[in-house]
This record gives sequence, structure tokens and C-alpha cells, in this order.
Amino acid sequence: MEKLPIGSRIEWTLPPKKSQFGPFFWLGCIFAALLLLLPKNEAEPAEHAQMGIISNFPEMYLETMPDAPTHIRKYILRFQSVAIAEQKKYGIPASIKMAQGILESGAGTSRLTNGSNNHFGVKCFAKGCRHTGCVNACDDSCDDHFRKYETAWMSWRDHSLILSDPTKRYAKYITKCDDYKCWANGLQKSGYATSKTYAKKLIGIIEKYDLQKLDKGLTFAP
Repeated sequence: MEKLPIGSRIEWTLPPKKSQFGPFFWLGCIFAALLLLLPKNEAEPAEHAQMGIISNFPEMYLETMPDAPTHIRKYILRFQSVAIAEQKKYGIPASIKMAQGILESGAGTSRLTNGSNNHFGVKCFAKGCRHTGCVNACDDSCDDHFRKYETAWMSWRDHSLILSDPTKRYAKYITKCDDYKCWANGLQKSGYATSKTYAKKLIGIIEKYDLQKLDKGLTFAP
């Protein structure tokens, strides 16, 4: 063994300590941190994507919903963003669309709605129905035929197209309306339904469940 000269400095080098975490672990940590920094946008419901609905509206606030039967509460929560989106696109008050949907479909529980996705009692008068067929159901008479839709969302859009069509009979009664009461009365006068209290029913539904808040872009919390 070789002897070192007196006074020589001895340096000890320890072997490098092996990390218990591999490079993939640290890459995963970096990726997770980056995800936390990204803005959090909830995924668009597939149903909304079918209609091109954008749910992240500016200035949206959550409001507490008044007491309502379970089926009505579920219906409002399911379609409130759709109603607001349709108002932005076609100018139809969200409260009117929601109230009509609740009234005409029994808040999604009617036989016509469950069997044909028809949420607004839209009838089919054409001999060759373009709306994926028609179904027979009793309304004013048992010979009435109603439009059948592939999805509920198609029904909501078709309803908007009908009410916003300047060639339809509704136009002259609702084009100058700027609030839900005027719209409700206009729909009754134009003959949307045969009920003589149709406007009163719509207004009653809107005010009972505070649906007028939807017209301002507000949504209800679950």
C-alpha cells in the first residue's frame, strides 16, 4: 500500500445517491402543475354541441330556485342554458320558451314528449312531414298529428325557428314585444294554443318559478 506524504490532503467522494423517483414522475408533476394554471372550463354537454350552444356566457350568476316539484326543477336545470342561448340567437325570451316547455310537455313528462321529443306541442300539417315523421295524438281532435324529433334539442330549435319566422301568423303579435307578458298575450292572440287562458298560464308559471331571471342571463343553482 502506497504511503501518502505527511500533510497531504485527503478528499473523500461519496457515490451519487440514486433518486427514488424517475424522470417520468417529475414530468408528471410539471404537467399537473400546468393543468392547475389553465382556466377551468367545464366540458360542453354533448346535447349542447349538437345545437352549437355555448354555455360559458359572460355575466352569468347562480340564483336559488324557488320551491318546485322535482320534475319541474329537473326540467328547468336541464334546459335553462338552452333557453338563454336561444334567446341570444332568436330574441325569444328564455322565460317564455321555458314556460311553454313546462306547460306543453308537462315538464318533460307527457306522452308526446317521451315518445317524440316534442316539447312544444308543435303540430304537423304537411302531407309529407319533413321532421323525421309525425305521430298521431289527441289534442283538439284525435286526428291531430304532431312533429316527431330525433332529440329534445331539435324540438327546442324548431320552436325558435317557428316563432322567429316573419311569415308565420305569430309575427305580427310578438315582433314588438319587449317583455314576457307581451309575448304570452301575443302567443294567445295568434292562436298558438286554443286555451283562452294560455297567456295567464304562461305568466303564472314564469312568476311562480322566477323564470324572468333567465331573460337576464341568470341561471339557477342545482
